[in-house]
Amino acid sequence: MKSLLSFQSQLLQNFGRAAHRQLWLDYDGSLVPFTRRPEEAAPSPELLAILSHLAKDDRNQIIVISGRDRGTLGQWLGGISLDLVAEHGAFLRRPGQAWQPFLTASLNWKARVAESLRAVTHQFEGSFLEEKEFSLVWHYREIASSIWPGEVAQIVEDLQSHETVVYQEACSLEVRSRGIDKGRFFKESPWRSRRSDFGLVLGDGNTDEDLFKQAPQAFYTVRVGFLPGSAARYYLPLQLHVLPFLSELAALTHTPGR
Repeated sequence: MKSLLSFQSQLLQNFGRAAHRQLWLDYDGSLVPFTRRPEEAAPSPELLAILSHLAKDDRNQIIVISGRDRGTLGQWLGGISLDLVAEHGAFLRRPGQAWQPFLTASLNWKARVAESLRAVTHQFEGSFLEEKEFSLVWHYREIASSIWPGEVAQIVEDLQSHETVVYQEACSLEVRSRGIDKGRFFKESPWRSRRSDFGLVLGDGNTDEDLFKQAPQAFYTVRVGFLPGSAARYYLPLQLHVLPFLSELAALTHTPGR
């Protein structure tokens, strides 16, 4: 991985010259910093202004692809002309349209795993369980300092099954139906054959690795935070570098009437 800060000038030149651009953006940990609880991670006015400005240029297609549920994602970003992808590809909302199901998979595992994770939540006071349509997320950020890593590893092992994938992220474990992931969405998306002369994929987590692996070689794949072995070719050292970087792109964006 190379630091994007060393290659940002070239990226900006390529962006400025491009007539057809795609920006695939993760939400939590990328566009916004992590918070104690998921509901506290609403977009800042600065972020909304940047995304709104980028979205007004017909050359830009902005796709926010997130693990968030569709209700929250729509509430926070639905006022901007963006393509929104919820639950890692399970639901898609085009600008001005209603949410539509996209990827689907079996949910036979969900009741059993939910019971197990409720027991884990009871065991570790201060943690909590978030339930979405195709996934369950156990959050333990508020008590992370008191949990031994081996305990988390044991929980991960206990949750493994042929029906699900378990992602260990920053102070959370997500159990999701196998077959629903950002990489598969990218492969099957409505834009997979659309011509693009500039592409950017930005994400911070293990779920974004699926997307990095599927992106065309010509795309800039950027991980927020350095991770040895990441499929991304570039990285931004910290989440606080993301908005200044996107502001640079917005400065090269032309809106109607300008």
